[in-house]
Amino acid sequence: MLLLLSVAALVAVHAIAQSAASEPTAAARIVFINSYHRGYSWSDAIERALRDELARSGRPIELSFEYLDSRRFGYGDQIPLIARTLAAKYRAYRPEVLVVCDNPAFEFAMQYREQLFPGVPLVFCGYNDFPPETARWLNNATGVTEATSIEDSVAMALKVHPGTHTLAFITSTANSTNAHRRGGGVRHLPATAPALRRRGNQGRPDGAHPPAAGRTAFFNPGVPGRPDERAHQRPGDQPR
Repeated sequence: MLLLLSVAALVAVHAIAQSAASEPTAAARIVFINSYHRGYSWSDAIERALRDELARSGRPIELSFEYLDSRRFGYGDQIPLIARTLAAKYRAYRPEVLVVCDNPAFEFAMQYREQLFPGVPLVFCGYNDFPPETARWLNNATGVTEATSIEDSVAMALKVHPGTHTLAFITSTANSTNAHRRGGGVRHLPATAPALRRRGNQGRPDGAHPPAAGRTAFFNPGVPGRPDERAHQRPGDQPR
């Protein structure tokens, strides 16, 4: 976690240095788009790491923060309205770097970056399950992806608890941030532990858990999202 934050912040610092080498005394304008809300510990930690690294750069920094609040309100009909608001707010204000954290903010940038911040370098972090085809949409962008190795976690658990005969996974099916956690790693588990029986609680509405009879190891690969969160839209939509 700390490595992810530090690397993302250092990348942002490097992008600022590259974009503003001709004006070393001018304040660097940075817009940070947060997928969530102020007070959410994960993204708050990223903000702190970014501030700390930028403070070490020795250059005046002008930071602007925007919040999509997608964990509480999903990624839906309000997103075009947010884009329209940002279009009005930043019409006469050009940042030197755009920083986004986690999937919703990255996908927001994919949809609206060229309209809101044309030509501005993009730095992203915390993107889960980065698909190879996404690279064709990227231009003047760099960042840090995040991956959860379910196989390695299971292998460690079995080493610590060799008597385990059942693995139970409590995951979320609500949003794309958690989609990889219910997919890729879990479906490769038969090769990791062929003799084990797998059971999952795939976002059951009654909140019931798999029975904990015998020697069962429980895994929670991520924080479940809200049940009303939607799959994120593809790039191309424009605010009306």
